[in-house]
Amino acid sequence: MFSKKIILVSVLFLLTSLFSGLIFSERYIDSSYVQVIAQEVSPEPVEPGQDFLLKVRVHNFGTVDAKNVKINLDLNYPFYLKNTSESYIDFNSICSNCSAENTYYFTVSSSAVSGIYPIHFNISEINNETVSFKPQIIDISILGKPDLVLETIKVDQNISAGDIFNIKFLLRNIGTGNSRNIKIIPNSDDFMLIGTNTKWFEELGPNKEIIFDLNFISNKDLISNSYIFPIDLEFLGEKQNFYTSSYNIGINLLGKADLSLQNLKITPLNPSLKDLINFEGIIENIGNGKANNVSLELFVSNDENYKYYIGQLNKDDDAPFYFNEIKFNSVGNNKVNLIVNYDDDYGNYKIEIPLNQNINKSNNLSLFFIVLFLFLVLFFSLYLLKNNKHNKNKKIKN
Repeated sequence: MFSKKIILVSVLFLLTSLFSGLIFSERYIDSSYVQVIAQEVSPEPVEPGQDFLLKVRVHNFGTVDAKNVKINLDLNYPFYLKNTSESYIDFNSICSNCSAENTYYFTVSSSAVSGIYPIHFNISEINNETVSFKPQIIDISILGKPDLVLETIKVDQNISAGDIFNIKFLLRNIGTGNSRNIKIIPNSDDFMLIGTNTKWFEELGPNKEIIFDLNFISNKDLISNSYIFPIDLEFLGEKQNFYTSSYNIGINLLGKADLSLQNLKITPLNPSLKDLINFEGIIENIGNGKANNVSLELFVSNDENYKYYIGQLNKDDDAPFYFNEIKFNSVGNNKVNLIVNYDDDYGNYKIEIPLNQNINKSNNLSLFFIVLFLFLVLFFSLYLLKNNKHNKNKKIKN
């Protein structure tokens, strides 16, 4: 690019020199016409924070000599003159179609963003005590480098395994150049982006920012813990340079317990008022987090309560519980409540399970008939045994 521009400038200058008499013959007859022409800019384009040189040619395209020519430099941001004691050039005289050269050394501000920036020249002449001024601009191309930063603004709270959750991001370009083809790629099997696995933006200029949301789903097999998963950032610069970086996102995964009763058994069946009743079963944690301080309370209609402490149940753990020899004081439907208490990362829980129990009246008459029936069976068995023995002895005598 640099060599093409130098060749083009040289050709234009030669053509201008050869045909200057024709081009300016009418307009600048009996007058001078001084112009500043850029001969070389190196390097080009220049990067922010970099030094560069500007070589100029001061040429008189007029038909008469230019007297007392001064070239003043009017610098603005982002350029700073370097290693030069004066910011202007003095010429006593520049003859018609003659020129002189000068080289400037500049520094570009490190905060300058990509763009075309002007360097201003003010040309002054004094001819026959008449002062004339002509401003002129030489454009300098600055090409910056992009620098993207990814930050989290907000992360959903109370996330557990298997949950869908949202993260709000801020993407900023703190560099000096444009970025293009920006790809945001989560790189984790534990936390996966819902839908497409890549978020894409076309362009982000310097000092610009984008706020966006992404929805993720956490792996259902994860345990409650603190996790870090990476997000890769890929993009192109203005020179088609490829840039990549990685950012870690922190997630605090909470455990959510879920307790379930299994194999609940009440004995005896159809109890009477005189019976002592047993309640037993198994309690299982079918959730994805630990259940802490697990305890059970049994409340019966006689306002008595019975407690059974289990402690901690991890994911997929179970434990038996027993309430033995519970005495009821009234027949009919008795109110019974089983209360399950526990806590997990989300808070405290109290689950009430009704186990209402019907108590039958004690029936002494029925017991009498049962005893009588057993007595008759025993008597009849003894009779048959005695009769069989008598018949056997009779046969032996015969």
